Amino acid sequence: MMMLARTLLTPGERVPRDAIDFADGLAELETIPYSTEGSSVPVAKPPSLDADLWERIPNARRQEYLKKMAHGIRRGIHPDETAIELLAAA
Repeated sequence: MMMLARTLLTPGERVPRDAIDFADGLAELETIPYSTEGSSVPVAKPPSLDADLWERIPNARRQEYLKKMAHGIRRGIHPDETAIELLAAA
């Protein structure tokens, strides 16, 4: 697998069969099933968010705010701006 990865990631000629073998190798890896049912995920302050803003967000709504901040980042909006907007609307 390591040799196949190197041939795929280094500059030079690619052999299509190497990509197929690598994909087959990945498919054979053991996976751990992930479920969010019945578990509470701890909510941590994003590193880019101002600490004062984080403290102003109600604990019960932090997960919701994080999701909205993530959507904002995808549109090029800083998490601080999203948090300020959500807090003002609340």
